[in-house]
Amino acid sequence: MYLPEELFTKDEDSFDRVSIKRAKEIIRRDDVTVHSCGDGQNNYGSFLFIYICYKGSTFALWGLGEHIEREKWIDHFFVDSASDTKKEVIDKEEVLKTIDEKNVKVEIEQSPRGEMFEMLADLFDDDGVSIMFEDNGY
Repeated sequence: MYLPEELFTKDEDSFDRVSIKRAKEIIRRDDVTVHSCGDGQNNYGSFLFIYICYKGSTFALWGLGEHIEREKWIDHFFVDSASDTKKEVIDKEEVLKTIDEKNVKVEIEQSPRGEMFEMLADLFDDDGVSIMFEDNGY
């Protein structure tokens, strides 16, 4: 995915993820607005979702939750392009407070299946590995 280079580093663009520290730096920028922040779910588990807008483009930061397939607590944020569905602006200090509250270390014992899934998903992508595991009964 293409992420704006003035907002995200090359590594963040390559891996579609940002650290908690970087997410907070991005949120604090004057040219970034936050449109939504709250708990939600996707195909991978339950996470904190933050929708930000930068120069007319909207991005979803999601993380700080349990990734079911990886059997692991995600202590960073993944980044995806998103549709701009909300126009209201959320107070950045409240968002930063929510991140701090959710930033807890949760130990989850990862099975060999979870370890294999994570290794392959980091090489390819989560959706492809999920389908491969499902097709092969793993």
